Amino acid sequence: MKLFNQYKLNVYDNFMDKFNLQTKASTLVWIKHVMLPHFKYEFDLYNKTALSLIDESLLGIPNVTTARAYAFKLHELARTLENDKQFYIRALAHMVSTIHVKTHALKCCDYLIKMIQFQTKDADRVVSERLRQISLIDRQQEDTI
Repeated sequence: MKLFNQYKLNVYDNFMDKFNLQTKASTLVWIKHVMLPHFKYEFDLYNKTALSLIDESLLGIPNVTTARAYAFKLHELARTLENDKQFYIRALAHMVSTIHVKTHALKCCDYLIKMIQFQTKDADRVVSERLRQISLIDRQQEDTI
């Protein structure tokens, strides 16, 4: 089995340059698009709460304290889970934490990668997911030009 190393993927530096140009609001929109295809029905209540908090933030409703508390709650839940479920909940927690600090979106992406790697054991699927994340940020920036 080939292990995936994100630093060997040449587009990663370019992605980071583009990520750094994102506003917090555009990062929140982007991370929602990154997470949506991975939402797990068994965690639907958590998903809906996370999306609601992000939508409130995008509407300008101050909710950083609530978002941080919810992210901590999710991390607490993650400690009780194992493997891909734990990776998923940690990704969701970092998605919510992006309301507070933009760079949490990167950890969300990393946990999604860990989840996919655990589920599939397929380096091609891992690379495909990272490229999908990058293409979403590319598309979002093209739409704003």
